[in-house]
Amino acid sequence: MPSHKFEELAADELTEVLNQTSLVYVPIGTLEFHGVHLPLGMDTIHAYEFCLQATEQTGGVAESSHSTCKEPVKCQAHYQQQ
Repeated sequence: MPSHKFEELAADELTEVLNQTSLVYVPIGTLEFHGVHLPLGMDTIHAYEFCLQATEQTGGVAESSHSTCKEPVKCQAHYQQQ
């Protein structure tokens, strides 16, 4: 069985997976400060892992994670102050 991770699949493997179950999970999370002990992308990491677990139960593939910061310049200044 091919991987459920979109970025690890060759084109023919992707076709095989999507022919079985045509689901693509798109993990989206924010970049935000959760304290000095956690990475800024914690929400995105959780979203990606959630999508991978969903593919194990339902089939399909999970895309690579996507992070967003509502106001990047403001976020950068906030992180530099920490």
